[in-house]
Amino acid sequence: MKIAIIGQQDFGKAVLEAFLARQDQVAGVFCAPEKAGGRPDALKVAAQEKGVRVFQFASLKSDDAKKALQDLGVELGVMAFVLQFAPQDFVNIPKHGTIQYHPSLLPKYRGPSSINWPIIRGDAKTGLTIFRPTEGLDEGPVVLQKECAQRPAYGARKAPEQCERGNRAPRGSSGCAPCARWHIRSRPRSS
Repeated sequence: MKIAIIGQQDFGKAVLEAFLARQDQVAGVFCAPEKAGGRPDALKVAAQEKGVRVFQFASLKSDDAKKALQDLGVELGVMAFVLQFAPQDFVNIPKHGTIQYHPSLLPKYRGPSSINWPIIRGDAKTGLTIFRPTEGLDEGPVVLQKECAQRPAYGARKAPEQCERGNRAPRGSSGCAPCARWHIRSRPRSS
């Protein structure tokens, strides 16, 4: 199948690699432009290494972005970790429309922190949702969901159990080591 991948970073890279391993024809990759001085996008780098055309538009709403997708003549668009808004007139360009990979069980966790929240909240399960994107944030008809068990991680619910086990805190902090790490990570940064 001839596809275009719209995404970024490691999640987008993993999706690109999976489709290439299936021997699908990836006609192009769309990813957001990197910020000045920032790290190169992992999806962009992987696509370039594989000889896949890369498109970087400031907005997927632009006529140039829509024309680029249309000119590829793809059968399916595949979105994976997209932080740019993709309007319906963009996602409907491919012959069979567009699907979106989402790293949680929708509709519970939407948005860019959907991997983090099941861990932080100590959920017993998480998963992957593939859906047809509509105008809302991570909204649209679900095509497929796959659940998987999640190992307990150090988080708000796990920390008290770790304290009872007598884990030692780092020098200069209060509580056990996992609690200290949790509190350090969860504090807002000062400006």
